[in-house]
Amino acid sequence: KDKDAAQEDLLPKWCKRYALRRHVIEMMQSYPDRMRKFLELKKDLSVELEMRKMGMTVRDLRLEALKRPPKTIELSRLPVLYAETYDAYMSGYYKEVQHDYVRRLRKVWTVWYRVYRKVNVSGAGSSLGRGRSLGIDTAASSDGLGGSGGVSILSPEFDSEKRKRNLLKSLQRQLDEFV
Repeated sequence: KDKDAAQEDLLPKWCKRYALRRHVIEMMQSYPDRMRKFLELKKDLSVELEMRKMGMTVRDLRLEALKRPPKTIELSRLPVLYAETYDAYMSGYYKEVQHDYVRRLRKVWTVWYRVYRKVNVSGAGSSLGRGRSLGIDTAASSDGLGGSGGVSILSPEFDSEKRKRNLLKSLQRQLDEFV
């Protein structure tokens, strides 16, 4: 069943999360207005409501609406929201959201990788360098990936071709030692 559900799901998780968050915020912001309209309708239809309680009127759709006060989050709108989100996603509406999601993931994993490899994450005058207080050696790494020469993650030289060559050399050395 889980495989079928995964195949039926056409939107990526980040898109669903973003659309749902926007929808919840919109519903929460519109709740006072919807409640005010409900109370006004209830006040306007108070006479008809009393007549209905006595059994003197026929069925009225406006009176039926008074049975259900507005909810903070209306779950009945979710299928429509999903369809609208899918259409917008297919037309390219969420490109900037996708870019932001990938950017945030890249940022987290880059910092994690650099801390794991004991690269200097402090930078000149940066507040990121808390590695020493955590007992992490933020200086150089023994495998050539570290911050030899104090290269910071904030430095444009970190992702240069030289670093890529050093990475390939290091991986080659590790492979040679393993074989």
